[in-house]
Amino acid sequence: MLKAKYANGLPGPRAVDIPAIVLDELKVSITYMKAWYAREAAIIKTRGSDECGYKLLAVYLHLLKKGNPGTIYRLEYTGGGVAPKQFKYLFFAIGACIAGIKHMRKVVLVDGTVIKNKFKGVLIAASMQDANFQVFPIAFAMVDAENDLAWTWFFRQLSMIVPNSKDLVLVSDRHKSIYIGVHNVYPQAFHGACAVHIVRNVRAKFHGEGISNLMGKAARAFNFGDFDDSFKEIALRNKKCAAYLDAIPREH
Repeated sequence: MLKAKYANGLPGPRAVDIPAIVLDELKVSITYMKAWYAREAAIIKTRGSDECGYKLLAVYLHLLKKGNPGTIYRLEYTGGGVAPKQFKYLFFAIGACIAGIKHMRKVVLVDGTVIKNKFKGVLIAASMQDANFQVFPIAFAMVDAENDLAWTWFFRQLSMIVPNSKDLVLVSDRHKSIYIGVHNVYPQAFHGACAVHIVRNVRAKFHGEGISNLMGKAARAFNFGDFDDSFKEIALRNKKCAAYLDAIPREH
């Protein structure tokens, strides 16, 4: 009964909602655990298991490259030989995205987000911006965590399509591992901290009327005078916030 609800990429009902669906359609009461196991079985039958998905990853990437000329990918795993292979890192950039890089502004934004499925991990995305201020994705990666090894590995792969140069700008949040990766792979590029992330941190850490707005205004100032005016106002309203921002180098 549930299989059709998860087919064709549909998210389907949550386990907590299934007892009510079964009661309505079959007039039978079931426990939450039975609903949870039924949901898992329905998903596996319609989409396959996560384990099978990882096994098919190499085939999928090969077909992706064959169907999209110019696509590059790097799939790394541990084990091999006698030991079973286990997924470690994945990087891919589709050919059409690589071809479009030469038309973009030379500013690359990178960020990672936590994957909440069975095997966890982090999804990393790199994007640029075109002349019409539209977001243009250029590369993606899956790694185990946001650590020094993973970020350095990602930047090494990214450098194959966006080489290190003095006129390149990289923008990210202030994660220490990102700074280490940029230092190792992109020593010539300028590295800036994302104002949106800093504004969110200020809003979360320091309570005060309009402080986060002043922070955004300071970050986007085009001259030292405007920057100092906004920064002095922040210091007057919240000294702890001013100290927090003072710890960030001005060029960032």
